[in-house]
Amino acid sequence: LLGKEFIFLYNDATIDIVGGKHPAILGQRTASAWAEIWENPVGPLVRHVMTTGQPTATETLMLPLQRHGYPEETHFVLGFSAICDERGKPNAQLVLVREATERVLGERQAACLDALSTRCFPAETAEEACAIAAQVMKDYPRDLPMTLIYLMDRDGRTARLAAHSGLREVAGSLGPVTIPANAETGQG
Repeated sequence: LLGKEFIFLYNDATIDIVGGKHPAILGQRTASAWAEIWENPVGPLVRHVMTTGQPTATETLMLPLQRHGYPEETHFVLGFSAICDERGKPNAQLVLVREATERVLGERQAACLDALSTRCFPAETAEEACAIAAQVMKDYPRDLPMTLIYLMDRDGRTARLAAHSGLREVAGSLGPVTIPANAETGQG
């Protein structure tokens, strides 16, 4: 980041992180290039380093970036260091970036699967297992914002709604209470 305007410059190794914003944001003000994260949390970190000259870093930080034209959940570890002029005054910054999205999402999804397997195990009926699973899924709204869990009837012809999460039932509006097993083919 260069100067008081925080001009955004980056190398080829950063192109994957920048995504679809490349090359348009090269040489732009960071505040406009990354408007979705500038005011919170990145801008205050950048201003702190430019004001004090002291480096700072983050733990894994969730950043809702729009690098491909839509909001996406991303996770990064960031380090900010001042680059000083001949008088010792900060006039640029080196920002080190390590993406951790894959690791964070993988850990969270593994935790969800672990919770499902351990908490549903003691269920004595399929209906009870579905109810427990729906309760577990409520703890993972970023990965499972809403679920409908259906159980097949004994005859194998119909699936019936057994549990749900992330949705508030309003006069039976959750979804179909039953679904024919061959509903996908459209055959009756």
